[in-house]
Amino acid sequence: SLFNVFVFSQKQSRISSCSMYFLASSISDFLTLQMAFIPRFYTFSNIDPTTYSLLYCKWVFYIFHSLIMLSRYYIVLACIDRFALTSTNVKYRQFSQTKVAYYLIPITALVWFIIPMHIVIFQTIDINRCTQVGFYLLFFSIYTVIFATIIPPLSMILFILLIFNNLKQIRKRIQPTLTPHQIHIKQRDYQLMKMLWLQVSVYICSTLLYPPALLYIAITKDIQKNNTRLAIESLMIFLTTGFLIYINVSMPFYLYLFISKTFRKEYKQIIMKYCLKYLFKTHFDSTATASTRRIDDGLPMHLKRLN
Repeated sequence: SLFNVFVFSQKQSRISSCSMYFLASSISDFLTLQMAFIPRFYTFSNIDPTTYSLLYCKWVFYIFHSLIMLSRYYIVLACIDRFALTSTNVKYRQFSQTKVAYYLIPITALVWFIIPMHIVIFQTIDINRCTQVGFYLLFFSIYTVIFATIIPPLSMILFILLIFNNLKQIRKRIQPTLTPHQIHIKQRDYQLMKMLWLQVSVYICSTLLYPPALLYIAITKDIQKNNTRLAIESLMIFLTTGFLIYINVSMPFYLYLFISKTFRKEYKQIIMKYCLKYLFKTHFDSTATASTRRIDDGLPMHLKRLN
């Protein structure tokens, strides 16, 4: 995710509104991973604060949840942006502008730090676990299913299909019959669409099992279960609410690197730029040190003492 931030924050990337949504999503993914792993590293040698500090439990889970939701909805905005870019409607194409992205990115962040405020109110500690209990467990399950696993995937699928339809219409158009508002899609934009399609596919696959697993946990929470069933449920919870979520926020860099020639080129340029800068700096420092030593060795003893 950090490498994505480096690539999408470059000047040549910031001219595209879709790249801005990718940048915002990558920042959210990076912060999500920090929120997930830094506390875990802390618990290796200390007691987990979520087991005894209610304030910490509430706010850490709230921020973690908001960041994950932000990443998803920035990708939804990227899908809408690509639909607008490929649309034959001039008004729709006006949505695909960097000034619109600069406006929508902070607005989306504000919305997704307001909507989950119920977590701060109802999240609690139960049997040394930071979790949801009672009616709030069922409410949170339904809320998550709707806002995390129904609205984002359906929106992504809808706009991806509309993008394909727009591209199909563009290919069917014959040059003499084009309207005065011709559609020019650059190679970079096609690359961004390929990256988007692949990321949406991975996101949908990684969230398919989450809704049934979450609802199953909420519905069967009061049923007596044997150790085997509890072990199976623990594995299911780990895979659907932990492992696949972390895969989803850490995979985009590798997906982009795999699918996009432009992304690979820009990534190599960044690596070469900073590697060469480091090598030149190291060489200059070592050369300067060696030159200083040679000068010192050539000085008379009484001048060395003055130095």
